[in-house]
Amino acid sequence: MYYIKALVHSINKKSLSVFLIWIQFSLIFSISFILVDSFFGLYRNENEKRQSISAGFDRCCPLIINTISDSKKTFEDAAGFLSEIKKLDELETLGNFFDYGTSFSSLRGNNAFSEAVNNALEGEKIENKKRMFPINDEIYDMMRNNLEVEILSVDYGLFNSLISNQLIEGKKPDKAIFKSDGFVPVILGYVYKDAFNIGDTFESDNGLFKCRVIGKLKKNSKWLNLDASNELSSELSNIDYNIIVLTNGITTYFDTPLAGTVLMNNYIISKEPFDSTLKSKICQVAENYGFSVGIYTLNDYFKSTRENNMERSSLKLFSIIFLSIIAVFGLASIIVYSINNSRREIGVRIACGAGTRHIIFIFFAEIFLITLAAFLTSCIVVNSESLLDILRVARLRNLGMWVYIITFVISLVTCIASCVFPIKRILKLEPRELTGGNE
Repeated sequence: MYYIKALVHSINKKSLSVFLIWIQFSLIFSISFILVDSFFGLYRNENEKRQSISAGFDRCCPLIINTISDSKKTFEDAAGFLSEIKKLDELETLGNFFDYGTSFSSLRGNNAFSEAVNNALEGEKIENKKRMFPINDEIYDMMRNNLEVEILSVDYGLFNSLISNQLIEGKKPDKAIFKSDGFVPVILGYVYKDAFNIGDTFESDNGLFKCRVIGKLKKNSKWLNLDASNELSSELSNIDYNIIVLTNGITTYFDTPLAGTVLMNNYIISKEPFDSTLKSKICQVAENYGFSVGIYTLNDYFKSTRENNMERSSLKLFSIIFLSIIAVFGLASIIVYSINNSRREIGVRIACGAGTRHIIFIFFAEIFLITLAAFLTSCIVVNSESLLDILRVARLRNLGMWVYIITFVISLVTCIASCVFPIKRILKLEPRELTGGNE
């Protein structure tokens, strides 16, 4: 009780300064959470891909066709280029994928399908809100009214080789699923599993997709995700809300809105680790068609991603260090000032039998409570969607135990650093100072 009363009395004497330091420390620890979370998120997502992508990272390569032309001839040349390199003996698979929203309003009488579309759109809104993407309710209402579905078109060989997703119905796709009746084979994402049976057929409003169901995916199936610049995102995308259209070979949609998809998201998987010899062959074929291409393995991609993340994080790290130094000196100065103003009080306590260790403990406890309060405040901030929206920070979704532990360690280091000068000041107090100080 003695220590608590002394602590409360000490804090009350400088409440405004303590409040400002608490705000500053809360900001520091919130930035620390964001920084630590970004590091953990990067390595967690890379590890997730290494576990999910069945093709080795040294064999799987994005193939980027560099062109600014959108003419039909460019698309035809790209299709010819891809068809030619697909024949290379060194390649196991070559294929592409793309997302496309299309309407199936003719299926309005299928209640299970209508309900699935509604659930998919609500799930998409939630995900976009977490990523702080703008939400336009009018657009979602229109999509719901038109029964718009997100199509994932992907080469069946790439679908089999890249990420191993399990089916709850149907069998692993092979060439036998492609027939000459004009229907393309599709696999239903988990949300649509009750809308159709295996073998059912349906068609999109624009006639581009005449679908035959050949399988249904398990819940939480994944696929590669793309960011706004069509580069591989740091995380895998959940495809529970997609209908997967499987293609065979180089699929073209000339004279349709999908004509340019032949240039998008092409991936090659080599039989052996990708090397400079195979790269030279591909580049030579591309040159014959008038293209320049970029090829890199997923190993190269994640190495570059880590380096870029380090560069982006360096500014946050500098901010944390700079603010921490200011806050530590600020808090230490307040405590030292308090010690100087409380010399007589300290002298009385020593005269009553309190040792130097007890005096140090009172001021250390004060510093610890301030830093602990700031740490708990930062925990509230990083777990509050509304506060993160105000700060324009995306919701931190990777906050595991180690993120909290590391950030708490940072707060303890800050606390200990703040104690150095006050402890030195207490140890240097002379007996004559303890009778001449003022409250």
